[in-house]
Amino acid sequence: MNKVWVVFKKEWLDTRRDIKGVLPILVMPLLFALTSYGVLSFVVIMQKDKPEFVLSVINPEHAAPLIAKLQAEGINTKPFTDNAQDEVRNGTVAMVMRIPDTFIDNFRDQRMANIELIWDLSRNEHHATANRVKSITSQWFQTLGAQRLILRGVSPQAAHVGQIFDVNTAREQQMAMRILGSVPLFLVLVAFIACAGVATEMTAGEREGRTLETLLMVPVAKHWLFLGKWLMACSLSLIVMTMALLGQFLAIRYAPTADLGLRVDLSFTDYARVFILLVPLVALANSLLLFISLRARSLKDSQTYTQLVTLLPTATGLYVLLSGKATTLSVAAIPLLGSQALITDALSGLSLNVGFIVLNAAVCFLLAAAFAAMAITSFKLR
Repeated sequence: MNKVWVVFKKEWLDTRRDIKGVLPILVMPLLFALTSYGVLSFVVIMQKDKPEFVLSVINPEHAAPLIAKLQAEGINTKPFTDNAQDEVRNGTVAMVMRIPDTFIDNFRDQRMANIELIWDLSRNEHHATANRVKSITSQWFQTLGAQRLILRGVSPQAAHVGQIFDVNTAREQQMAMRILGSVPLFLVLVAFIACAGVATEMTAGEREGRTLETLLMVPVAKHWLFLGKWLMACSLSLIVMTMALLGQFLAIRYAPTADLGLRVDLSFTDYARVFILLVPLVALANSLLLFISLRARSLKDSQTYTQLVTLLPTATGLYVLLSGKATTLSVAAIPLLGSQALITDALSGLSLNVGFIVLNAAVCFLLAAAFAAMAITSFKLR
């Protein structure tokens, strides 16, 4: 093990000398933390600085009581006479309520008196306002219908057999993770990006600089050489990972989540669980990066291949972010996918299945050992 320690110190000394190459890696956790804080702050600012909504209405005089109801609920209105569909499509107005000319006659004859709400359903920012307008209008119609039944001596409840209500089983922390869903992706990216450049310099860079061949001539078993380099890469990754977790802790702690009606209560234990989940992934990432760098023909090829590998967490991260499915046995058995799913559960405050954690760690360590064995074989071929 003394030989491993010598190689370990040698690689750390080389890394300290090349501080300019390591500095971007150390800044990366700060950038990720600022991104998380900035996203939450931006959402709050967008909600606070929303311009006052004014509903454009065609023929408002045909349904004056409805207009009064909307204004009483805080929705201002204004008459509108232009082409509603063209103006909405062009983005001139957000939405237009069209009250047909036949509304009064249908209303008096107690026929269906329909009203149209013209808006662009592809604009996500208008969904909440449109739902509010439709809810107020539906309540107004229901009130009129109840009054008609009362005039005929019929209880309004006779027309309403029952009602369905939403019972939300999601915790507040799970709701918050819908906004903070990119945090697990950031953390897994750190595991792959932290030592991508260092792994390249320790292998392909030394080979082009004619120092790797000199190192291989030393009477030391090749697996000790690889182990020393691998431990150095893992130690640097874990340092950067700790910085990333600390940055996310501060960003989430001081972010204005309360202004969004969300509560994020992550304790030291939660972050410790996330760190434990990331350790096997760090081992796998560094074994894979060292193997690719050793097999590359040149430093340029190594940089190209490692950059492609660092994109792998993005695909699995987007799947976890968009699917929202619970972690299953099959998901936990997939290294990247299972790690990100388990990290998401940990940050959501959910209880983790110990069997899933052990399975994911075992698969990651087995793959890490396999890539390490192939990398040692590459050493011997050199």
